[in-house]
Amino acid sequence: MDSRFKRIVNAVVGKSCPICLSRLHHRKAAVIIPCMHAYCIDCIRRWSHMKRKCPLCISDFDSWFSRISFSSGTFKKEKLSAPNETKKLRLGFASSRSRDRLVDQRRRRDELNGFGSRTRPFPRRRSFDQIGASNSYDINRRIIHWRASIYEERLQAVRFSSKYCLVQRMDNRSAKEKMLQRIEPWIRRELQAILGDPDPSIIVHVVTSLFISENTHSTQQYAGDDFLAPLRPFLHEHAEMFWHELRCFAESPLSMQTYDTVVEYKSLD
Repeated sequence: MDSRFKRIVNAVVGKSCPICLSRLHHRKAAVIIPCMHAYCIDCIRRWSHMKRKCPLCISDFDSWFSRISFSSGTFKKEKLSAPNETKKLRLGFASSRSRDRLVDQRRRRDELNGFGSRTRPFPRRRSFDQIGASNSYDINRRIIHWRASIYEERLQAVRFSSKYCLVQRMDNRSAKEKMLQRIEPWIRRELQAILGDPDPSIIVHVVTSLFISENTHSTQQYAGDDFLAPLRPFLHEHAEMFWHELRCFAESPLSMQTYDTVVEYKSLD
């Protein structure tokens, strides 16, 4: 075995990405040069747009080994574009990102202030975009950790008043599609937090099918049955907590971003 390929293998096998903490897979890994620390290629690519120093040892880097194949013993060296070129690329999208951010901030402010002059503002209980979260990737990681802590500490969301409830019988295609667009991102993120799986697509499909079934058919159909049985092989003791959290979000009148900041919790213990 080539000595350089051996070093690449040793850097990847049995290791986790220091950025997202997921187990590394050689086909989706990058080993940066020259320090030979390994990361998920998507994670280190995002990092490289901000810094060209290894997050672990602070060594400078401008390339990495990727497209690693254990079966053929091959890999490719990828040279990164110069930092000033990367900066120009980022600036090209800066104005549109700024506009999107302003629109999102206005929408969240309107939601927090209530949905009309006859409603009281929702109190803001937490924030994820302040000190220590310099970009959307950092913010998302912080939220994932917060969601995981809900299950570890056995907390339960307090439902919003029934006057805000958005979940109704979904007997037509349009209502189903609208609800799926609302809940699928939440479900995917929640499963990532519980399972540590960056791509829980199969389980997302199971959850959405159950949710649509529950709100399409008569609930009496499931009386006496273990309705959550399809989820137990994946979520185990967290199945009931997960379903409660899902229903609380789905019934709320808020976007996922605003809901995160205002939802109230109580301890189950």
